[in-house]
Amino acid sequence: WRHWQDGPFDLKPYADRAMCDVNNHFTFHTSPHVPPAAGMPGWVYHAGTHIGPSLAWWPKAGAFIDYLGRCSYLLQQGLFVGDICYYYGDQAYNFVPPKHHDPSLGPGYDYDVANAEVILTRMAVADGRIVLPDGMSYALLVLPDRPDMDLDVLRKLEKLVQAGATIVGPKPIRSNGLGGFRARDASVKRLADKLWGPCNGTSVTEHRYGRGQVIWGRSLG
Repeated sequence: WRHWQDGPFDLKPYADRAMCDVNNHFTFHTSPHVPPAAGMPGWVYHAGTHIGPSLAWWPKAGAFIDYLGRCSYLLQQGLFVGDICYYYGDQAYNFVPPKHHDPSLGPGYDYDVANAEVILTRMAVADGRIVLPDGMSYALLVLPDRPDMDLDVLRKLEKLVQAGATIVGPKPIRSNGLGGFRARDASVKRLADKLWGPCNGTSVTEHRYGRGQVIWGRSLG
């Protein structure tokens, strides 16, 4: 809502902070259509920082945008080193906050966040670590603190743990959604009973399954 007040000098520190927090791709959202009949400065989107040809500093914006492009390109050549991966979950409204230090991890550790698509289509296990095709790897996959889970995701988690992954989180007791929920709830319960075994998050906090394990009730540290 800071209409016309900010330019590259103001925006660069925010971009630098985002890149230090492992952002490596910028998207401008959104430039309104400004026909000649609208005059200058023309029509604008209500919220955010305006970006488009009607800005007073637009003729000099090239250097700033080139800077974002060069930094993004270089950052995309490397791989982030993360210790754990948080599962995004299936709930709505769902939102990943800006990168912050999770005090439960302890100092010196970092993390990523992944959604169901990543788990279902990209995650595998190698040498006891959860791996992605591009080379990323994590020691732990952390589940959201919720009693429900998508059945397809739980089936994939069972395969990951069987192959050697370590998963941390509570045992789900039902599926999410309403489509065929009775049958899906029963399937989730059966699979969770097998995967979590006697682990109850209090007196029993670990369960070996296949070559991996499930942990519930212990601190991430």
